[in-house]
Parts: sequence; C-alpha cells; structure tokens
Amino acid sequence: KMSFLFPVFKKITSIFFGKGFGSIPGVRFLYRILYKKFKPSGVCLFENVQGYKMWINSDDTGIAPYIMMRGIFGEYETNTIRKIIKPGMTAVDIGANFGYFSLLLSGLVGESGKVFAFEPDSSAFKLLSRNIKENGIKNVFLINKALSNKTGNTKLYLDKDNQGEMSLSLDNIDKPCGYIFVETITLDGYFAHLNEQIDFIKMDVQGAEGMVIDGAKEILNKHKPKILFEFWPWGLNNLGFNPEKLLSDLTNGGYKIKEVREVLDEYGISNIPKTSGNRKDNKGFTNLLCES
Repeated sequence: KMSFLFPVFKKITSIFFGKGFGSIPGVRFLYRILYKKFKPSGVCLFENVQGYKMWINSDDTGIAPYIMMRGIFGEYETNTIRKIIKPGMTAVDIGANFGYFSLLLSGLVGESGKVFAFEPDSSAFKLLSRNIKENGIKNVFLINKALSNKTGNTKLYLDKDNQGEMSLSLDNIDKPCGYIFVETITLDGYFAHLNEQIDFIKMDVQGAEGMVIDGAKEILNKHKPKILFEFWPWGLNNLGFNPEKLLSDLTNGGYKIKEVREVLDEYGISNIPKTSGNRKDNKGFTNLLCES
C-alpha cells in the first residue's frame, strides 16, 4: 500500500537535504523515524526509477529505501555504468535482485544488445521478472540460478529484513531467517555453447564474487569484459577466498583495478582500496571497476 503522505514526505525530505539540513545533529535520526512511519508497505509500483516503472518490496531494508526516496541506488556505480556501457554490448548482471541494474543495462545496450540477469532467490526473481515484463523489455534474459565455481545445489541463506543480503555463507547474514536450496552453475558453463561476446559484468553476490570469478576464467581470458563488483574482504574470507589473492589474480590476468567512489576522474574512480576490514564495524566495503 502506498500512503498519500509518502510522496509529500519524499518531496519535503528532498528539499531539506538538498539545502544541507541533513548535516544538523539529530536530523537523520528524525528522518529514520519518519521514514518508518510514512513509508509504504508491501509491493508497490514506482513510476520513474531511472526512466522505468519498478515494482519494489517496500518492506525490504536493503536497496529499496534508496530507490523509493531518491530514484537511484549506488549513485557512483550507476554513473559509471552509464559512462562505459554502449549500444550493442552484451552485459551480465550477477545478483540481479529485483532488477534495478538489469533495467538500467537494458536501456544502455539497446535493442542490438543483450543483458543476462542471474538471480537465485525465488522472491527476488519473481519481482525481477515482473519488472522486466512491466516495461515490455525483450533484451533481458532471466536465469533463476546462482553463479559459482561449480555446478550443483547449495544453501542460500536469507536475511530477515534485507532482501539483497542473502549469501552462500551464514556468517555473512546479519539477521538469519533460514535458507533455501538453489541450483549453482558457472559462467563459463552457461555461455559455453552460446555465441556471445561478453563485454561487461556487474556482480554483487555477498562474498561469492571469488567463486563467480573462479568459474569464469575462460570468459575473462577470452573476452576480457569490464567487471564492476562489490569488494567485501570479510564476506570473501567467509567463503574461502583470500581477498588479496583475488585482486592479484585479476591483475595478473591483465586487469587494472580501480575503486568506484566520488568523482576523481572520468569514471569517478580512484586507487585500489585496502583489503582489510570487518563488515561488523562497517569497514571494508567498496566497489571495484576492472578493465583490461
């Protein structure tokens, strides 16, 4: 349900934060209280998210609040994608969730391009499918499977509040609420018999990035796609992948790695971050752009 007060709250908040009132002590605390009071509940349709209609589970505490309030998630990542994706490219969205980046990529690659969106969670996949259908998109191909470094089945652990925080490691979950079994495949295996030039990979899979890259060696060696992925040392370690080795393997494979953050050059990226950090104290999170 969408309360008529939510758009009013959204507008007022935009004005106040735009004038810098967000830096006043106590304002952000008050904002969080009012947001919980006025936010819609359940699955709602938002009319203009980066130019698309989008069904969003407003009870999700992950990326939903950002999109509902600002119409954008991951501003620097969004802007980076807008700069590097060209018509006709083939892009892969790994950890597509309910489709924010899939929709964005669809428009950027155009009718002559393709987007392959992988999302293992059934509830997120249902919203992803609904959003692709809602916008009449024909160039996005949906795969309800988890990408890994081997084929088979595994547990996908779920978070009570954050739909985007599901992980293949229980240690990577803040508020565990059970698990589901999902089918795993490799990126190399999926594209083995498809005649596709892979140009770009976006990846956010809560610590399983090392597993995905390990299962995509042929594609990375042959196609050298640009890769934009979340770099989370804590989560990587919990799934058995050394973060320093992951970066060195990419570098040895011919990639240059930069950090996506505030606008510091043409993409808004700077140097490689430190690989230490603990998710519990909110350190060690960043997004990396890899280019050959």
